[in-house]
Amino acid sequence: MPSLHKRDEMIEKAKTSGFKLKESIDLGEETGFPFYYCFTSSPLFMWMVESPIISTLIKIGQAIKILPSGFHRFNDTFLAGTVAKIVKGGQMGILSGAEILKAMNTRKIGIIGYGHLGEFLSVELKNRQEFDVVKIWNRTPIENENVLPLEDITDETLKDLDLVIEVAHPQIVQDYAELILNHTNFFYWFTYCSCK
Repeated sequence: MPSLHKRDEMIEKAKTSGFKLKESIDLGEETGFPFYYCFTSSPLFMWMVESPIISTLIKIGQAIKILPSGFHRFNDTFLAGTVAKIVKGGQMGILSGAEILKAMNTRKIGIIGYGHLGEFLSVELKNRQEFDVVKIWNRTPIENENVLPLEDITDETLKDLDLVIEVAHPQIVQDYAELILNHTNFFYWFTYCSCK
């Protein structure tokens, strides 16, 4: 039987791989059937899994060489053995397999500029599960909101970011684009006036 893992182990493993649990769906609750129903819904199938007659037929098949040597051990361990253990474990309430865990990879974002547009962008991205705003830089740092000064755009602070978004001033591109692009993706926003 394959190794089994607890729900919390699966979530933690996903987390260490950069994924975040978005939702979980319990198919048992939605369908009204236990997870092992795909096996137990057919009495004939379960009889074949548990029947000593089938086991004897497999051994005969091996003896007359229509099944490979050792197939009965394979059947007892992996085929019938696993199915029987899954069903028994589900009936005893010690196994569950009806829950689907939906995880997603979150993108770590840095924002340069914390004026009206930068603050709006920060709030909107923080409201979306697929983004994690981890760094904000601004000309004027704001200590109680973890807004760093522009001078803190360094190799170290850019490490592990997936994207840096600039919403400050075109000079930022000239001063920092090369450094940022050495570490991550860079999106910059130019606004201009086309007055006559």
